[in-house]
Amino acid sequence: MYFDTGNEALRFQRKSLIISMKSKILSDRIKGIRNGLVYYFIGGMIVVLTHIIVGWDYIHAPPASFFILIVVFIGGFVRALWNLINIQRGTKVNSNKYELIVHLLPALAGLIVLFTLIFTN
Repeated sequence: MYFDTGNEALRFQRKSLIISMKSKILSDRIKGIRNGLVYYFIGGMIVVLTHIIVGWDYIHAPPASFFILIVVFIGGFVRALWNLINIQRGTKVNSNKYELIVHLLPALAGLIVLFTLIFTN
């Protein structure tokens, strides 16, 4: 005869808890990546529309869209700092980690381009 000692029910509860925790972590990852990408997508669209509407008036100066692009990158840096502070506090850690990664990639790329331009001229 088979007697259920409750171990099967306990294993099932633990397994379902682990699955729900993994799905929550996965959804937090997707949410963090999505938030960062939406920020840069909207900023990029504003830059493109500004460049189409205003254009490049003076050939020896950067276009107006360049300044908007700089503001988008500065805003991304501020959001990265905010996410870093939230990670240190322990609030929304998973989504903040992945949004921080999304914000740091353009910042690092921008720094590489900046230092390349400075040191090659």
